[in-house]
Amino acid sequence: MEGAATGQELHDTVDISFHGVHYTMVVHADADDTLTVEIEECESLARWRGQFSAKYVEDITCKTGSFKKFGVFVRMLLSAARQQSDAVFMDLLTYQDLEALKSKKRQQQQQQQQQQQQQQAAGGGGVAGGGKPPAAARPLPASSAGKRYLILTYASEFDRVHYPLPLAQEDGPDPARLVALIAQLRDENARLQGRGGAGDGGKRSSPVSRSRRSGADVVARSRHGGRVGDAGMANGGGGGLEDDLQEDALDARRGSGALATSSGASADVLSQRLEAALKERDLLRARLEAAEVEAEREAGLHRRELRRKAKEWQEVGEAGQRAPLNT
Repeated sequence: MEGAATGQELHDTVDISFHGVHYTMVVHADADDTLTVEIEECESLARWRGQFSAKYVEDITCKTGSFKKFGVFVRMLLSAARQQSDAVFMDLLTYQDLEALKSKKRQQQQQQQQQQQQQQAAGGGGVAGGGKPPAAARPLPASSAGKRYLILTYASEFDRVHYPLPLAQEDGPDPARLVALIAQLRDENARLQGRGGAGDGGKRSSPVSRSRRSGADVVARSRHGGRVGDAGMANGGGGGLEDDLQEDALDARRGSGALATSSGASADVLSQRLEAALKERDLLRARLEAAEVEAEREAGLHRRELRRKAKEWQEVGEAGQRAPLNT
């Protein structure tokens, strides 16, 4: 994956924080020189995404006065995401943040112009001009309300260049990411219950590894064109997830019963862990149902679109059959 040369397919996922908020960032460069950047907030699962052609990337670098080839820009972006160099770093801003920075820069430029005019007036005996008044804050465009701007900064010894990448907000959490989160929670649930079951560590390894594989497969299949609904059902959806959770809960009960006979204090601890595990199970069920509802909604939209297309073709065919009669 190193090298990021033009025409080479690249993919990397990193955990990163902006202004104290944790995000998951995905950078993908296709072999046809298309850059895709996805950022997801870990707490709320809100997502922002942008797709940029090589021409777009090279155009924005040209406008800044520090031109970069597409492959070089991708390497810079990956280096900043991995925090491998002090020369490149990034920030995530809202539209309001971006406007505030622009306004601050304009004010600094105006102050510099006023100082130069005052110096010229003092040297030449003229009257210094008052300069332009600060520009009023522009209203927030509706199209920019939910946007985020990923600012890649390249800092050299005598210069600093900012490359902005606009990211549009996506509607609703990604069902594939929800399924992957379910797999992660199942992993945590299995490890939690594994602590309570005496001598059951070996038995826990199989469901844990299965949950990790299922989560990774779902996300990979979704990003490469697979159907989200099918992926969710194939990797832990439906009865399989519920059966596994019930089996884990029963194992925890058996383990707690065995240890409770030896120690009352241990029984209390296991009871608390079991209650937490059952709450996690209910949370998993709710999130799985939400993912299934989202998948069914998308399938319904697809079916309605197919019916509409079929009706249009039928009307076109009927019009073609009537055309000879009209002539």
